[in-house]
Amino acid sequence: MAETNPSFLNNAKVQQIIVQYACRVPVRKELNTSEKTALKNMLKEFDSAKFQIFDEPFQKNPMCLFQVQNQVPVGPNIITLPSFIFANDSIIFFYPTKMVGKDVPAAGRVDGRDLNAKVLDWIFKVQNGISNLSCQRSGKIFDIILGPVTPSDKAQMFKKLFSRSLDKVGEVTLSFADYHTEGAEIFNIGTTIRYVQQNLHDNFFVNLRVDINNRTMASAMEPRDVDKVWKFADAIIDTHLKEIIEI
Repeated sequence: MAETNPSFLNNAKVQQIIVQYACRVPVRKELNTSEKTALKNMLKEFDSAKFQIFDEPFQKNPMCLFQVQNQVPVGPNIITLPSFIFANDSIIFFYPTKMVGKDVPAAGRVDGRDLNAKVLDWIFKVQNGISNLSCQRSGKIFDIILGPVTPSDKAQMFKKLFSRSLDKVGEVTLSFADYHTEGAEIFNIGTTIRYVQQNLHDNFFVNLRVDINNRTMASAMEPRDVDKVWKFADAIIDTHLKEIIEI
């Protein structure tokens, strides 16, 4: 069956999409020099164009142990973004597919199986190359910005959210988590919606963050387990967005 992009994510109001492939790992305080060197060599071998800048993190955050950035062409501009982060409790690969309303060249499909397979291979090569590392929880996170939104659009945009059933909602404030059971598996679908208007008559942008992951922590996930989470995320993201936002 041919792959297609989810229709919600193709809407003209979608200004930004950054996909994060994340795995929760056992907490650690640091990476030693040899581990950082091994990571650098692995990432360069994976994709030297994507993993370009190996400087210290922009922000001296003790939770960030290792960070790589790359320069992304967006229209006439070049934007520097994280491409990989090794945090104290997670490893994350970043894939921006749209920035400031423009597609990122050669980014791959948001729901692409080929991209899933490539990053899956990378994650387990990193796991095998760093001591005492195992994937305990896997997730695929979609950071989305919508806009511009007019004040008159506001009620229409959010009517589905405020009229939807709360049977599966465990948290509320415009930040909530659905618990989705599929067979013996339970998945989190964590959603955060945020917007700010300086004045009620101003247009504004809506920030969406959807974090889809396995709810039950594992001691060590196998590649097939991680792939199952990502495929679930790909299968449900469009339906989930359509259930909460009208655009």
